[in-house]
Amino acid sequence: MGKTGAERYAGPERCRAVLWVWSGRRTGTRVCAELGIGWGVLNQWEEQAMEGMLEALAPRGPGKQSEGGPSLPPKLRRLMERKVLEKEAKLPRLTRRLASVSGERKEKLEKPEKGGEG
Repeated sequence: MGKTGAERYAGPERCRAVLWVWSGRRTGTRVCAELGIGWGVLNQWEEQAMEGMLEALAPRGPGKQSEGGPSLPPKLRRLMERKVLEKEAKLPRLTRRLASVSGERKEKLEKPEKGGEG
């Protein structure tokens, strides 16, 4: 039995796929279709890539952290900010997700949709 889906791709191919999306050269839909993978797999690769970059580029020992930096696409900036917050918070993933969902529900309850009363 041969490898299917994500199992077929090693690190370099996964990196290339993620960089295509992050650079805007290809859409996520196109990458998934070309590689025969699902959205969940591509999202997992993006998460792994961001974690790896943050770990590899983290300051080693006492030093200055640079401020600012290059301009990033919005999706990449959001992913990076979320990863940094997750690492700092050190909360279990499920706990963070539950907090997120409950916050979304609370916002919906506080801001009811405007109906067509007339």
